[in-house]
Amino acid sequence: MNIKITKKIGDTNITADIEAGSDLAKALVGADWLLNAPKMCSHCKSANIVFSGRKVIAKQGENVGKEYYYAQARCKDCGATATIGKLSDGTGYFWRDGGKFEPYTPKNQAAPANNDIGDSDIPF
Repeated sequence: MNIKITKKIGDTNITADIEAGSDLAKALVGADWLLNAPKMCSHCKSANIVFSGRKVIAKQGENVGKEYYYAQARCKDCGATATIGKLSDGTGYFWRDGGKFEPYTPKNQAAPANNDIGDSDIPF
């Protein structure tokens, strides 16, 4: 038995074909990430969500140079993301932190402008 699940998230239809064999429960575990995909950003409450992937290359530690791939949902309005994790036994995926979106914070956020204050601006 195969299970085909189609779900609309944001403006994208996502379809997953799950090979169930004879174990329906095992197939549903494999499909859980899609069945429980967030419908809106938990940060700004927007439904303008897209799925994306990203690749990270380890720059330190014992796995320097190793590539890691992450799937995530991203809010197109505020930039917050919710990340999909992989079950340790490899049988399926899950939403980290229950699909909670983490706010977007730029890595190289510019420091606030230096506003010079003259003597006349200081109240006495």
